[in-house]
Amino acid sequence: MLCGQAMMAAADTAMVLALMQHFGAFRPCTTVQLNSSFLRPLSQQDATVHARVLRAGKALAFGEIDIAGHRDGKSVCRASTTYALL
Repeated sequence: MLCGQAMMAAADTAMVLALMQHFGAFRPCTTVQLNSSFLRPLSQQDATVHARVLRAGKALAFGEIDIAGHRDGKSVCRASTTYALL
């Protein structure tokens, strides 16, 4: 069973990695907002975390994250994020 706190930490970390890919290198940032919706429990399988940058400007970046069961592909958590770019 994967708890909600672990899913939020995974979402936050995955989004930083997505921002690194977007910018081509690490850029200092801080989480301004992280909203999550827990859709169903995840048990008896690993999780797949997919993060996508929606928009990255000079001061703010926005993204969305989907966490799904690796075996069945069903979403267990959806999150949206806002980061301040430092």
